[in-house]
Amino acid sequence: MALAKQRGDLAEYSAKADAQLELFKSVIQSGESARKSFFLLNGGAAVAVLALIGHLSTSAITAPRVNKFALPLLFFACGLLFAAMASGGTYLVQKAYADSRKRRADVLNMVGICVCFGSLVAFCVGCYFAYVAIQGIAAS
Repeated sequence: MALAKQRGDLAEYSAKADAQLELFKSVIQSGESARKSFFLLNGGAAVAVLALIGHLSTSAITAPRVNKFALPLLFFACGLLFAAMASGGTYLVQKAYADSRKRRADVLNMVGICVCFGSLVAFCVGCYFAYVAIQGIAAS
């Protein structure tokens, strides 16, 4: 009787451990997808701004206004830097967890989340300034 209870308890513990492991894998995968999205957003926007600058610089009318796109490009580049920092920080978080330094890992994890948020903010601000620059060209 005691052996059967022990086996049942062990099976329950094993099922909970498996569920926690799958949840942890899911969180890791979600974070990885988010970081890739930040790279894609900011990188794509930077490439689009560079392509627009290249096109505008071919016309004598719009060439003097190309410098208005420096600020949006700077924000997109900062967004890329933040995304790269978050990706590199992932290693530090995992290393801290592996070394059983939960407090350090939790702090690094929060820093990584803030850096990812910064990447998203940089993208939004870059989009705003790109919009302003395009409106300035359209108005002239």
